[in-house]
Amino acid sequence: MVWKEGEFLFSNAEKQAVVRDRRRLKNEERKLEWVADAEVDASILMAVEQSYGMEREDISIASTRLMGFDRTLEPMRVRIDAHVAALMAAGALMELEGQIQIPEGGNHGG
Repeated sequence: MVWKEGEFLFSNAEKQAVVRDRRRLKNEERKLEWVADAEVDASILMAVEQSYGMEREDISIASTRLMGFDRTLEPMRVRIDAHVAALMAAGALMELEGQIQIPEGGNHGG
């Protein structure tokens, strides 16, 4: 069984989108616009969690590296920054002393 979000399908075995490393794909097959929003969110949360918090401007680079992109181009940064803002508005991320962090007791804690 699968679940659908927008134009993307996910396995029901996975309750959340899995962050996939695309480094083995050909360059023309590695496009952030081909990545589901749920996976972008998951990569942001993973990057912040692994770093125990990070500065906002570093999140896009860390997130795109987790997904297997070697460079973070401006359109990629804009998309990631928009997702960071949405995750903050939803309470999945918070800013504390200049660092973006997972809130204590958040469902992504480690």
